[in-house]
Amino acid sequence: TLNPSIEGGAYVTVADYAKLLVMHLRGGTCGDTRVLSAEATARMQKDRLAEYGGTTGNPSSPGYGLGFWVNAANQVVTDPGAYGSFPLLDQKRRYGVFIAIELTSAVGVQLGAAVKPALDAIFDEAMIAE
Repeated sequence: TLNPSIEGGAYVTVADYAKLLVMHLRGGTCGDTRVLSAEATARMQKDRLAEYGGTTGNPSSPGYGLGFWVNAANQVVTDPGAYGSFPLLDQKRRYGVFIAIELTSAVGVQLGAAVKPALDAIFDEAMIAE
C-alpha cells in the first residue's frame, strides 16, 4: 500500500504476528527469552477504561488496554487493523488467532466474529479432554 501512515502502513508476516500473540499467551516470554514481564503483558490486556473511567462506544469491545480493545466479560482482547487484519487473544481458553486480509477493518471484525464460535468449540472440547 502507498499509505504512509505508520498505523495503517506497517508490514508484518502471519508468522511474526503469531510470535507476538504466543508471547502474550506465555506471559511475556518468546521461547526461553523473556521479552516483557508477566506484569507488563497482563497490564496491556487489562481494561484501563474500567480502571480510570471512560467508554469506547463499542459494546463488543467496551474497554481498552495498551494496544488492545478489551472485552473483559468475555475474556477477549483484539486489535483490528485498518485494512482488515484481525488478531484476537482468548484469555479464558488460552488461544490466539490472526486473520490476515487486505480489505477493511469491518470485514476483519466480521471474519473474526464468524470464526470465533468454531474455535471456541474446538478449544472447549480440548480443555474437557485434558
